[in-house]
Amino acid sequence: MRDHFGRFPGIESLPYRAGFIDRPIVDEYALLLRSWARQVGVELPEPSRRFSVLLTHDVDELFLRWRPVEMARSIAKGIIGRQSWRSSLRQCLLAANPLRDPLNNIGEVIEMDRRLVDSFGAEMCGSVFFFMTGGKNQNGRRYRSYRITSGRVRRSMKLVQAAGAALGLHASFEAGENADLVSSERASLERVAGAPIFRNRHHYLRWREIEDGEAIASAGITWDSSLGYSNVAGFRLGVCHPITLFDPIRARSLAIEEHPLIVMDVSLSSKIGMGLNEETAERAVRKFAETTRRHQGEFVMLWHNAALSSWGADYHRRLYRNMLDWLAAVLDGDRRQCIGRS
Repeated sequence: MRDHFGRFPGIESLPYRAGFIDRPIVDEYALLLRSWARQVGVELPEPSRRFSVLLTHDVDELFLRWRPVEMARSIAKGIIGRQSWRSSLRQCLLAANPLRDPLNNIGEVIEMDRRLVDSFGAEMCGSVFFFMTGGKNQNGRRYRSYRITSGRVRRSMKLVQAAGAALGLHASFEAGENADLVSSERASLERVAGAPIFRNRHHYLRWREIEDGEAIASAGITWDSSLGYSNVAGFRLGVCHPITLFDPIRARSLAIEEHPLIVMDVSLSSKIGMGLNEETAERAVRKFAETTRRHQGEFVMLWHNAALSSWGADYHRRLYRNMLDWLAAVLDGDRRQCIGRS
């Protein structure tokens, strides 16, 4: 079973169909086994981790291309009801202003994240930006949303580095079918960034086959966050903390630490996803975060930079800000408890 992008659909997964996609079931079993062992006098070591937040951003777009075409698309979306007329009007006004590009917003996203990152430090909150270097898109054409060597992209990456956030490779749609491309794409990003790149997330979350992990690891990737479902939020791997990936075909561990993706912006709002309005989406994200916190896990969120721009037509900009405020209060409470115990 595959969707039109060759991915396994989350709604066809056993956790979703059986109703436990919102539970890190493996972590729950581990907690239960530890409790049973304690009852018979066996003390198993507690995991040495604490609740943390990982804010991640896939940079799919940095340029508002073909502005007249974008204006026509916005009007069409308003006509067919895919977005409100207010959103269509706002987008038309933005597209008509040649002096400002709403998608050139990496600095703004960094400032949003700093609310958590600067307040709580790397141990409790991190931020990662994933950039693409080329490859072909789903139509078999060369990726043209931006060139990795353009001045704007270089400046955006320097902003990320200056803020102390991490850079990662956003492996292309094409690399989802041909994992050997990851090596050259990573090398291209390293040349422009002037720094080692070892983090990755596949475009469209399109890491399709676990056996591709061998090629991805050989390309120098040791950190990945591609394993979440595109159409439903939740605990795809049954855990809410980083794990070492395992290749079941070759029956051996991969040299890749996976940071399971729990919540993605488009999964919440998309009509072919969960189709949630702003209020129910915020409740859902809070529930996933609270569940992760109970298991002292890592809450990995993905918000695209375009969704956080003034061009974004959905509620994601407001929701993201609200979630950062709420998470700041949660992390502050955890820190106070930790200080009180010490």
